[in-house]
Amino acid sequence: MFMAKRENKNLHIPDFLQYIVDKRTKSPVYFIKPGNSVFNINDSEQQEDFNEKIYQVLLKLNNFELKPPVIIKVHIGEPSCNTRMLPVFTRGIKKFLKKKEVNKAVFGDTTVVYSGPRGFKENGPRAKKYTHLAKDHGWDNEIPFIVLDRPETSDSNHLSFNKDQQTVSIDNPGRFHNFSISGGLLNSGSVIHNPHCTLHNLAHFALCVKGITMGLAGRKGKLTMHQCYFPVIDEDECVGCFECVESCPEDALQEGEENIPVLDKSRCIGCAECMASCPNEAIEMQGTQVDDWKKGNDTIPYRMIDYLMGIMNGRWKNMINIAHLYNITPLCDCVDVKQKPMCSDIGFLIGENPLAVDNAALSILNKRLQSEGSKTVDERYPSDNWAETFRYALDTYGIITQPELIEVEV
Repeated sequence: MFMAKRENKNLHIPDFLQYIVDKRTKSPVYFIKPGNSVFNINDSEQQEDFNEKIYQVLLKLNNFELKPPVIIKVHIGEPSCNTRMLPVFTRGIKKFLKKKEVNKAVFGDTTVVYSGPRGFKENGPRAKKYTHLAKDHGWDNEIPFIVLDRPETSDSNHLSFNKDQQTVSIDNPGRFHNFSISGGLLNSGSVIHNPHCTLHNLAHFALCVKGITMGLAGRKGKLTMHQCYFPVIDEDECVGCFECVESCPEDALQEGEENIPVLDKSRCIGCAECMASCPNEAIEMQGTQVDDWKKGNDTIPYRMIDYLMGIMNGRWKNMINIAHLYNITPLCDCVDVKQKPMCSDIGFLIGENPLAVDNAALSILNKRLQSEGSKTVDERYPSDNWAETFRYALDTYGIITQPELIEVEV
């Protein structure tokens, strides 16, 4: 039986991301946008102009440490998704890697917990359904595409790993202490993260935080964030000490009859604290699918922030975010249907702080929607309080969440 062990690794946030009153309260976020013209994503001249600006901004970054092998994290979208991220807007990244003489680089993403060509169960040897879809959507062989939680797709010349996922334990003030991370991410040196901005039926707003947490976590991590990864107690091994009951942060485990703990699934957040605390290794976390896509709808942004801190621990200086703000739709690219964009295309945001990039994007998107007479994100999801969500990240982790916007016109 797998048993998570505490490694007592401290949560580390580098100085340039730590909030200090009257000294360091904002993180730089570059906003690459059209000058006097309208952004036309199909205009080849504009494509080159935007790629050149992306390249130039990447050269300016002070804290980003580029180490091979490099993952260019992307989202290829489902078969019918016609409003997905476009591979053409990675040319500036390719130019940057060439300038830095980095040869070990891959495009990559992980499998998903729902069914379809990107699903974990649907992909057998070499994850052919996934890789074929990537090729169909324009991800060429100039840089190989690798499924980051399928070791059989790894490439010894670019990025090699032998485990689909691994659990890392970190002392963390948030909800989770055990983090399932994809094998590809654990074996990478740096990540150039390319989230595509959309809305989302559960997270509501999807960009950097969602792209890192759901996109770079292992399967167990995705189920944990969806609150669909539960403890199963081996009654033959359980000695009735109720250490698990005491350790549960949500009171999801209670003392039951015959000294066997009883689980209330509605309260369980899948954090695996019970498994870690069990002295007899009588608890195993299990989950194969999301049972309720709306479960924990009100707390998913907070859970993703907590998981973000675990995934990013030790990686803050080795990840940069290039947010793609075009083809913005009411549902995410994981939905296998054709959609119409909610507003005109905006541009790109580049920053070393995913929370500051998300904060900037949300503000810019709301202004664009309002100017074009469409419902803002806040109007679509009136119960959300994004200011409170970002405040949670600041108060819990001391991390900067406000952007210092630097405009770059094309």
